Amino acid sequence: MVSPFPHPLTTAFVEAARELGLGGGDPNGEREGGGTSAEGFWYTQTTQDRGWRGGTFRDFLEPLLSSPLLTVLAFAAAEKVLLEEREGGVSAAGVAVDLHGEKWAFRADKEVVLSAGAVGTPKLLLLSGVGPRGHLEQVGVPVRRHLPGVGRNLQDHLFALYDVAVETEGGWGEKMGIGRFDAINPFNYLK
Repeated sequence: MVSPFPHPLTTAFVEAARELGLGGGDPNGEREGGGTSAEGFWYTQTTQDRGWRGGTFRDFLEPLLSSPLLTVLAFAAAEKVLLEEREGGVSAAGVAVDLHGEKWAFRADKEVVLSAGAVGTPKLLLLSGVGPRGHLEQVGVPVRRHLPGVGRNLQDHLFALYDVAVETEGGWGEKMGIGRFDAINPFNYLK
């Protein structure tokens, strides 16, 4: 989602880039003028609600903190997903964790939500025996489910930012609440 209230400086940068023919449009779809290249200038897309950036904790855990259905353990490191044979194949049944040097296994009554990030999630799946058969066999992990895409195609999120100083009518961005010696990165001021 793009903020419904972009900072005026951000709007000026995006419009200036388009005037120079540097492109824009939807970074997840087609470019202005055709093609699908992600090169160009766009407003930063964010997941936000009422001006607050979204995230796993705020969006999924915080609303359930007082629920008896949720237990949060600090300093518990997930080691693998517990899998069991069920009708139609292998299914997640719980998670094995290391808690202060002790090994624990927690089983789910209904479902397991695996949310360990772009690197942690495939790592847990691979450690659990879910992934490319050849790789799992090579590193000595028993294959529970051959799923060739796990751990593949991981990429950095490339993002280029430029810091600039601008002078406004009120002098050094005072009308925008920017101090005289601040370097302005327009993408940091989206609200």
